[in-house]
Amino acid sequence: MGVSHSFCQSKFNPSKRVFLSNNNTHGKEELGKAIESLKNIINDMNEFVAFLKNYSPLYHKCMFGRQREMDRVMRFLVETNSFAQSVGVLPIFGPPASGKSTLVSHVCSNERVRDLFSQIILITEADLKEQVLHNTKDTYAVIKYQGGASEGNKALLLIIELPKDINDDSWKNIYSIYVGRIASGSKVIITSRSRKIIHFGTTQALELNYLTKEEFWYFFKVLTFGSTDPEEQPKLASMAMEIGMVINGSFIGANLIGGVLRSNLNARFWSRALKYTRLNVQKNTSMFGEHPGALLQKNKPTFFGRMASADFCLLHSQYQTNSGHEEIPNITFEDILFGTVECRGRIEVLAWRSQIPPYKNYIFSCEIRKPCRATIKSSRKKKT
Repeated sequence: MGVSHSFCQSKFNPSKRVFLSNNNTHGKEELGKAIESLKNIINDMNEFVAFLKNYSPLYHKCMFGRQREMDRVMRFLVETNSFAQSVGVLPIFGPPASGKSTLVSHVCSNERVRDLFSQIILITEADLKEQVLHNTKDTYAVIKYQGGASEGNKALLLIIELPKDINDDSWKNIYSIYVGRIASGSKVIITSRSRKIIHFGTTQALELNYLTKEEFWYFFKVLTFGSTDPEEQPKLASMAMEIGMVINGSFIGANLIGGVLRSNLNARFWSRALKYTRLNVQKNTSMFGEHPGALLQKNKPTFFGRMASADFCLLHSQYQTNSGHEEIPNITFEDILFGTVECRGRIEVLAWRSQIPPYKNYIFSCEIRKPCRATIKSSRKKKT
């Protein structure tokens, strides 16, 4: 069997002799140019890498409308505590349902953050109440993540959800029980609806507000149309914008009605939904003096009509549960408002299940009532 000599120097193929001949000046020049070009590429890449280090990384799963706030929390967690402060405390405050817990959960799910701490621990309002109820110095908390910090690093990240009525004495007690025991280099994030927590921090507090009208409209448009282009259905897009304005920036309202509209891209149905939403706002304003979204935020009684019947729903209170830890109602609030499910009296319903961290379930305690017949009886008396 013959041996191939395809890589041997050949008199008949000059291309094979370009880099093998020491006397080939042209080959040396080409080789020199190639090496110089590679050097320039490497230098350019070094400058590019140095340039990127001055900017925050893009996250795999961004939180809509909160990138600046995400960066701020990340900087707090990454920076080293000063000598005077062995533990850093960042207060985050804002109105109900503005995204405080969601923001913190997004930060905690970041691998870069997990690698900084040995554990990430959540202390909820319920945990604090339990501790006060039992009048004990024992701590009540849930380990959210087992961190990936190097061996010997005992630093913790504590997330403490403070009540709205927090005061200085309560904070000092909480600090001594939970924060006073943790290792130097640990970090604490405290969240609350109250501005009072500004004074509890070791760094400038972060305030969360609701999305702007433009941001909320984009958010609602994505919920409502999904992958469908709104420009292809201008009539529906116009009604969606009106509904978005009527619900007035309510996240829960957007998720409730957005899903219903998305499942039925019909102009007649959307027109009924718009009329229904307006009537609910008018009814709550006349009965309670406030927009239903504002009443929900304050956990006050709220009126909701039923689209498929003359019955109405009076929402008495609401609370949240963590997904997977507790049983949730089989009936949804969507079934009550837009469905034909038969029920009367007090009932608990699943209003909304968050699809992003911390994956909370929003439960409504409400009462289904029949409409008042007073107006019907009075009209009959007039006829007789």
